Amino acid sequence: MIARIVVAALLVLAGCAGPPDSIPSLFIGPARERVNASDATSGIWVEARVDGEPGPQVLVDTGSPFALLYPQAFHGAVPNGAGTVASLALGETTLWKVPTLGIDGAGAIAPDGGPMGGVLGYSVFGQFAVSFNFRDRQLALGTVPFPDGVLPAVVTPFSLEGGGAGQLPGGGAPIAFSASRVLLSASVESIPVTLMFDSGASWVVLESALLASLTADGRPTLATSASLARGTATVSLTRVRRVSLAEAQVDDVVGAASAGTDELLTTLSQEVGRPVEGLLGAEFLRHYYATVDYPRRFVELRRYADEEFLVDSYQRVGIELAFDAAREGYLVAQVYPGTNAEEQGIRIGDIVRAVDGTSLVKLGPAAAERTLLGTVGTLRHVDFENRAVDVRVDDLLPTSPPASH
Repeated sequence: MIARIVVAALLVLAGCAGPPDSIPSLFIGPARERVNASDATSGIWVEARVDGEPGPQVLVDTGSPFALLYPQAFHGAVPNGAGTVASLALGETTLWKVPTLGIDGAGAIAPDGGPMGGVLGYSVFGQFAVSFNFRDRQLALGTVPFPDGVLPAVVTPFSLEGGGAGQLPGGGAPIAFSASRVLLSASVESIPVTLMFDSGASWVVLESALLASLTADGRPTLATSASLARGTATVSLTRVRRVSLAEAQVDDVVGAASAGTDELLTTLSQEVGRPVEGLLGAEFLRHYYATVDYPRRFVELRRYADEEFLVDSYQRVGIELAFDAAREGYLVAQVYPGTNAEEQGIRIGDIVRAVDGTSLVKLGPAAAERTLLGTVGTLRHVDFENRAVDVRVDDLLPTSPPASH
């Protein structure tokens, strides 16, 4: 599935509350630059180099305590299990003696179509400020000037929470990890909640009970597949009318819930010693130039003055794509019910060659999916292996007006 549905690659470790706040034991080169990132809407993906060798794209994930990397994607430069790499470079910034956890990520695909390298967490960037710029597709490391075209900042302090000891899903010796969780007081449609700042989550992830209470008014929902820290699950999506963090707020943000994410939130709540009702993910954060300043312990959100760059991933042709390496092309991985795509007889497993004359062969997953987006009611000319069809762009997750009283 496409990279934008990655959710919460954060709780591979499950621990009890443990050590006090601490910073990773790293030596770092100059960390004050902007690193080019991918164009995926699910998060900020950057290329990582280990020991000087070019490497794959990795997801920058404030929800993960560690650098969780896939050794096979780095051609053996990353050790299996708990270990250390001599250097890890992002752009021109080099971090020395970086602790890593090598885990199996066979088959995971990054937005550029190459193998996914894993996620970078607190053990990599917990010593400095890290900023996420979805508009300009950049990751800023260290204290750098904020970009033009943003509004005044909303600043929220935090204390790092959690930490303890846990195990990787495959077992092995317990691993100690520092307090790294950035928890923030927020509201979801005026309901007070505690959310974790999680740049590795695609959506605003909520407890299932909370999402069910919101959808009791009959608003539309959508079921899709998502990659969780512990496997793939079916996730329920809906439009949340407002998510607020102090004076920062986003309307009609996509919220998600499932049994799998409930398990993650329960584990997180046990770790920090208090209830955590959700994750503040990319669907909210992409509206802002968002900074987590770890040394000074505050989150800073500067909203983009012009949001024309934002795209709605749910106004699209009603299919999802998956890259098939054997066929060197894209297959239909999901057909959404009730869409024109279903009416046109498109089926899971159909091979897609081109959209509106653009061949998908050399496109990464994020770029391939983007060819399916558009204005509701317009048509996309889709070339399959054995036929061509004009398919309407549908609104898969329409916004419904508040219920009247």
